[in-house]
Amino acid sequence: MLMKRQTLLLLLTLLVNVINAQGRIDLDASNRGNTIQASSFEKIRATFSYNSVESERVATEAGEFSVISLDGTVAGGNYGAPALPISRKLVAVPFGATPVIKVIDYTTVDYNLDDYGISKIYPHQPSQSKATKAEDVVFYYDEMAYQTRSMTEQPKTSFELLGTMRGVRLGALQIEPTSYNPTNNTLRVFNDIKIEITFENADQNLTEQTLLKTYSPYFDVIYNQLFNARTISDFYDKHPDLLKTPVKMLVIANRMFEDVMQPWIEWKTQKGFYLDVKFTDEIGTSSDDIKSYIRQQYELEAPTFVILFGDEEQLPPSKISGVETQRVTDNYYSTSDDDYMPDMYCSRMCCETVEEMEDLIEKVLQYEQYTMPDPSYLRNALLIAGFDYWYNQEVAQPTVEYVSNYYYNEDHGYDNVYKYLDSPYTGCYDHLSEGVGFALYTAHGLETLWDDPRFAVSDVPNLTNTDKYFWAVGNCCNSGDWGYNASKSLGEAMICAEKKGAWGYIGSCPVTYWYEDYYFAVGATYVTGEMPEYNETTAGCYDALWSDSYNTLSSVMYSGNLAVTYSHLNDYSSSVTSKYYYEAYHTLGDGSVMPYRAKPFANEVSHLYTIPAGVESFEVKAAPGSYVGISANGVLYGAGMVDDTGIGNIPISDISGGQELTIVVSHPNHYPYRETISSEAIEGTCIMFGSCRINDDNGKLDSGENTSLSLDIVNVGSEDVSDVELTLTTNSEYITMINNTATISSLASGKKVTVNDEFMFEVAADVPDQTMIDFKLVAMTGDESWENEFSIAANAPALTISDVVVSGNVINPGETVVMKFEVRNEGGGTAYDVLANISCNPEDIKIIQKSFTKDELLPDGVMSVSLNIFIPSTVVNGSMYQVNIDVSSSQYFANKVYDLLVGTIALDENTDEQKIELYPNPTSGMLNFNIDTNVNVVVYNHQGQVMMRYVDCKNQIDISNLKSGIYFVEINNERNHIIEKIILK
Repeated sequence: MLMKRQTLLLLLTLLVNVINAQGRIDLDASNRGNTIQASSFEKIRATFSYNSVESERVATEAGEFSVISLDGTVAGGNYGAPALPISRKLVAVPFGATPVIKVIDYTTVDYNLDDYGISKIYPHQPSQSKATKAEDVVFYYDEMAYQTRSMTEQPKTSFELLGTMRGVRLGALQIEPTSYNPTNNTLRVFNDIKIEITFENADQNLTEQTLLKTYSPYFDVIYNQLFNARTISDFYDKHPDLLKTPVKMLVIANRMFEDVMQPWIEWKTQKGFYLDVKFTDEIGTSSDDIKSYIRQQYELEAPTFVILFGDEEQLPPSKISGVETQRVTDNYYSTSDDDYMPDMYCSRMCCETVEEMEDLIEKVLQYEQYTMPDPSYLRNALLIAGFDYWYNQEVAQPTVEYVSNYYYNEDHGYDNVYKYLDSPYTGCYDHLSEGVGFALYTAHGLETLWDDPRFAVSDVPNLTNTDKYFWAVGNCCNSGDWGYNASKSLGEAMICAEKKGAWGYIGSCPVTYWYEDYYFAVGATYVTGEMPEYNETTAGCYDALWSDSYNTLSSVMYSGNLAVTYSHLNDYSSSVTSKYYYEAYHTLGDGSVMPYRAKPFANEVSHLYTIPAGVESFEVKAAPGSYVGISANGVLYGAGMVDDTGIGNIPISDISGGQELTIVVSHPNHYPYRETISSEAIEGTCIMFGSCRINDDNGKLDSGENTSLSLDIVNVGSEDVSDVELTLTTNSEYITMINNTATISSLASGKKVTVNDEFMFEVAADVPDQTMIDFKLVAMTGDESWENEFSIAANAPALTISDVVVSGNVINPGETVVMKFEVRNEGGGTAYDVLANISCNPEDIKIIQKSFTKDELLPDGVMSVSLNIFIPSTVVNGSMYQVNIDVSSSQYFANKVYDLLVGTIALDENTDEQKIELYPNPTSGMLNFNIDTNVNVVVYNHQGQVMMRYVDCKNQIDISNLKSGIYFVEINNERNHIIEKIILK
């Protein structure tokens, strides 16, 4: 391998000599992007499609090269060898499973890059540390690698298990869609790559129980970045009771901060967090003591947040010297096992004195409670691409451009976005005093400063942003190093400053790397010196922040680290590991705070202002996904979430009469709703419904079953009651009541009684999955009556059929082809006696086996079907057959029609009495034809696959949703039948 040391002058020369010429190859993909056709904890079927090869020429000391990329890929390869595009996806893997990848189908096309003005492919280079001097940069060029002639015959795939992240076993899927012969500059592109991942020996029960145990709405933003995120969300959707699961927070502090913490503890309790507050003199002062306690609590209650109070001297780091960073790190407080992936969000209020902690808490509470005198400053942001001779244009500017183009702009509610792309940076930090809600700096740094433009610890006392506290990200070396002994780091100085500075800071303790900091911000992608398009990257920390999830200061940091994990490839070396970044970056301040995105909204909340003493739930209406806390005097009585309908029935307990309670409702980018309500003992008698349970083997309301219902009945009145008659009714067409009455002989004031197995009914065999069954319960005693309403979701099968896969690109007469598809049960109930029938119209091709059965298909279960179809040699080339797939299970059905083309399509002569003209051709999307009767239209791609189908349409069709390329349009009715080639621009 040839490695040449570059001088500063050479770097500048390279910067100037990036050749503007760009080559592009349009690829003929039948799909767009990377898509999942079927996903469960048993297997995944997915297709990887690529629309174009993009290139940009660069001049180097080893000659002229072209950087190439495919959409949604990152650069990979050995250092000095050609850098080829690689698709990488992070995948949730069931516990106990061994992932096995199978490539089912793909297309192959070779391109001579010279024909497209594309030079030899640029050699892969390592990411450089931001501490590396320009004169020490080494250019890697492996001459032997550029003499290789062989190319692979199919796309390479690999799968690597990474660790466990909050109840999810994480793995990395990798697809290499190209192969390259540098001697003749030929690129082989594999496209429409269909793969299947089978999770062999998966422990389904352990996987599901772990997901239930570790559920937290605050981790949705992390799960949503996984390739098969839908599998997790579908599972959670079938467990609506999780909305009643309170969020837990573990607080570990030095005893010196006990008194000053109390306002913060009270507020977090009011928000609905169940706090476990422990001091180091209780659990131990060593990092091993603290880690041991955190892991014990994770096994018991799986807290979402771990908040540490104190600097290094008051509370030790999880490691004084990180395994890879050799700097202090708290990362191993966030993990419950021995890997580096987080199970909890960990942040540190890194103050040395009680006074500093009081100042920080005051800033945190003002920001989160939205009590600042003038919140308009939140609509301002400061974005700085700091100076570097090469990487300012290569990395820093594209970072700031991406962040401002997609998020920090007028369309998203910002009044002033102070954007500094290069020098001069005159007056840039004046905006911190004037008031900004957010500040970003990306470039060089040291422990005590952002380097250029310079802002140092000594500048923090000069800030004048009282009541205008911001949060900041420093994508640079060392500025978050809270273990630095010579003085406070810049991040510490910002958050500890009295009545000025920041309330939170995200920064690194060790040095950082240019490309990894880029991925941290914008997502894993190619580094080209240009702002990446949104669909060219994975999710970076700002993409995650602006999603509609519970985004906290800590989740912003972990989302950035996850993007770095996306970028690091299996089987190839990298300058720095993912573990390094998890050890490096820290959240300083309160990581549980949700940063406001410009000016937050009001949450429209409604509820009663009185809670009857003794009730077990309280209804709150608010924006879907809102989190509700009900507390009094530092005691949390109830917490839960508002469902998709905007209604939350918040479980509460042990509320007595005569209390004043605080209700707080939180929601991302909404300022918190806070109101005082009271609890009152009701005079006389008052009977209320508490909760219910289905008495069967799974506790669910399942289709086709006869079952009974147990009800908890509470007397919330001040008087005892006797001879209570209960009547249960429903207007649902899917419920037939068998017995709907019961009697309670006596019920004392403030007491609860359970009525077991009295209410019996039959559930219809055809009830749709997740249908809400509304019940009304009437309680009567003497002349008094009370009505209570509640709903239960019905569980039933919901059968779906995946995309059909047929072997071979072209099916010829005389061949036998293999057809594969999957039947999935996406419902909440088990499907029994599943039957799949396959038929064909016309019937002159032979289906070897027409029926397939499965005794039961559990929720999320998959039934795989593989059948052979024989095409007789007498079949005419160009014939089209409809293969019908019909699936049934009792009263539940699914159907799919697959168009099977034999041979290739021949163009018909357009010689009918009425000549049909298609225009314009080429077209931008709208295609007209001059015929005055309704016709059937089918649009095929060049491989004969049906892309669109229209029945009884007239005069015009819209094909703008298809990608640019060549298509064939078939038009037919009783009088006409033509096939015309058209070009979609």
